[in-house]
Amino acid sequence: MKEGYKFILYLVRWQLSTPILALCLNLLNFNTVVNTIIANLIGGIIFFWVDKFIFKGGYKMIEKSYESIIALEQQRQNHNVELIASENFPSQRVLNACGSILTNKYAEGYSGKRYYGGCQYIDMIETKAIEDVCKLFDCNFANVQPHCGSSANQAVYRALLNHGDTVLGMDLGAGGHLTHGHKMSFSGQDYNIISYGVDENGILNYADLESKLYEYNPKLVIVGASSYSQIIHYDKIFDIIQKYKLDKMIGHNEPPYFMVDMAHVAGLVAGHQHPNPCKWADVVTSTTHKTLRGPRGGLILWNDDFFTKKINSAVFPRNTRRSIRTYYMC
Repeated sequence: MKEGYKFILYLVRWQLSTPILALCLNLLNFNTVVNTIIANLIGGIIFFWVDKFIFKGGYKMIEKSYESIIALEQQRQNHNVELIASENFPSQRVLNACGSILTNKYAEGYSGKRYYGGCQYIDMIETKAIEDVCKLFDCNFANVQPHCGSSANQAVYRALLNHGDTVLGMDLGAGGHLTHGHKMSFSGQDYNIISYGVDENGILNYADLESKLYEYNPKLVIVGASSYSQIIHYDKIFDIIQKYKLDKMIGHNEPPYFMVDMAHVAGLVAGHQHPNPCKWADVVTSTTHKTLRGPRGGLILWNDDFFTKKINSAVFPRNTRRSIRTYYMC
């Protein structure tokens, strides 16, 4: 069976290389039959050479076990310099937790209010994770169930906005993130996105943000970046929004809400090397990997109990149907 599959794979890849050769030979006015024979012979030789010396016999990966492929990936990571901002190397403790028996358990709902039985220890883990992350980032409330930063952002949108509401976020080309309003993301498709950017020096343009806040009256202002090298002054943006609310006579806990996505600087915030947005923003989201070196997951943090029911119900059941216990242990 394997040999037959391998033969078919060879044949398909071989035939992909022959039409161009046949066309070249036709230009030399050779007989059509001769063209086909020569093209197939040369195509076979080229395919063998390319597969052996360039692809290194990559088709053979089909026959390898998952364990051996994972070992190859580990070897790649050990011998290559990784400069991708969203990647990091978690501790062995994190890797052990991700591969533990916790993966056997369903735990829909929240601590003490599960839809499955046998969740008493899962409740303990989630409760501890919430306490730890609140202590780490000096905030009052946390949701640790999002599967990633994007789903955490999506839950905040669902919690605070209606479909079509206006959102002010950093342009992707200026260093923002897909979920801050790019047209290919749910954010750009479900909401009316207005973007601010950076000035001629590559610094976040606070004046542009303020101007568009007054011009477009958004219900949510998103701050945070996936490619920005400077410190973002959350206090300055907070003051801009508060001044806007005073000018418009907008009350407390009314839009525009101030949201910060700190996924790329969360580790620096935890280490007190970057301003903590939890002090200024209504809601803060983050990933648990990247600079936190945890398992892949997301966080939502806030201080005012006004947002608790909105956010928790947006995460479950509206957005995330399955909680991932190992992600709690960041």
